[in-house]
Amino acid sequence: MAELAPLWAGKTILVLGQSGMGKSTLINGLVPEAQVPTNDISTALNTGKHTTTATQMHLGPKAMQLIDSPGFQAFGLHHLSRGEILAAFPELAELALHCRFDDCHHRKEPGCAVKTAVEQGKVSQVRFDFLQEMLAEQEEASLFYERSRAETNSAVKEIIRLYEDIIGVPPSFIYQDILRIYETDLQDIATWKAVFEYAARQNNRNWDRYIKKILHDPSPNIFLSQPVNGTAQFVFDEYRRRIGRLDKVIANEINELAQTVVDEIRWRAAFDAAARANAMNWNYLKSVLTVERRDDKVEPVNDAAKWAFKEYRVRIGRLDKVVAEGINEMALKAIEPTLWQQAFDESAKAGVLKWVYIQKVVDKLSKEAAGGRPTRKRLSQYGSKGRKRRQVDYTDTEREAAEERARKYLAEKDDKDHA
Repeated sequence: MAELAPLWAGKTILVLGQSGMGKSTLINGLVPEAQVPTNDISTALNTGKHTTTATQMHLGPKAMQLIDSPGFQAFGLHHLSRGEILAAFPELAELALHCRFDDCHHRKEPGCAVKTAVEQGKVSQVRFDFLQEMLAEQEEASLFYERSRAETNSAVKEIIRLYEDIIGVPPSFIYQDILRIYETDLQDIATWKAVFEYAARQNNRNWDRYIKKILHDPSPNIFLSQPVNGTAQFVFDEYRRRIGRLDKVIANEINELAQTVVDEIRWRAAFDAAARANAMNWNYLKSVLTVERRDDKVEPVNDAAKWAFKEYRVRIGRLDKVVAEGINEMALKAIEPTLWQQAFDESAKAGVLKWVYIQKVVDKLSKEAAGGRPTRKRLSQYGSKGRKRRQVDYTDTEREAAEERARKYLAEKDDKDHA
């Protein structure tokens, strides 16, 4: 430091360089009272961490002024020509004027004055090597820049096409706006499409006042996958209403599952089951919906069974094979859907929404509707003098007819006795 101070006395010096190279440490050594913060090298990026975030001037001894500037992590060369780079090496630039070829690269070309001077030790080998390194980086950077520029132009055209398809006719100045946003903030085409679709859904298609602002600071809701069908839309709404915020991962899984489980009733039943289990989360919902459903091979035998299947899933939840077969068996006797509706309502009112209870209610209601017992039963018949007759199997109709005949017989007998 002592050697540098006399050289910089009375001068204004700008300290420029990559982050982590020691600019702030150098200034602290020359001007201790500056107390410029220093930082280490990032182990993750293997580059310097930004310490100085704004340009500052520090007054040193003997009218020395040191300007500390923010560091940079890379230095671009694509915008420089070979001549401009060579001009930074004046001693080599002077020799380059005497090369045999105007476009000499100073490598293996014959008659290269620069190469000859290096071999003769007239110029520094280190300076020459640094020049060659800079020229090689410039060529690589120029090629990369041209490829990148072509890709950027293609991407901007694709974004404008999406804008036309989703929003409408773009304003004349939109190319430069999209190019600037694409190069500085947003390169993901899918995000551009999501923003355009979001603006269309919000019915706000103004580029300057709405869409461009969203592109600079997109909301998480914009990136959600759109529902693939009506079932997915129903699930999106139900999820937000019952659970809360819907993230992109869950939205994608819902879309995938909604293409195989298209029955909204099953989704509603899954939400109800999650609520009863106090497990309102996506993992539980998915497990309920993806578990092997044993009733899938049991088809309803009539409209009453079809209605009962649907109502069972809505009010209770998963319908297994045993219950499905039981419903089919009962539906052959209780064929009116209104009777099943009444049975489910009575069960809900009693607070016992279980198949065993519903089955008893359906059986009771079907008996009342038929006016008798729906099952066959052995019935003992007795003669007029109390003697036991043979036991026979009676159906409802046969039993009613037998009872009517018995009443008529007893009435006729009484009339004869009184006569």
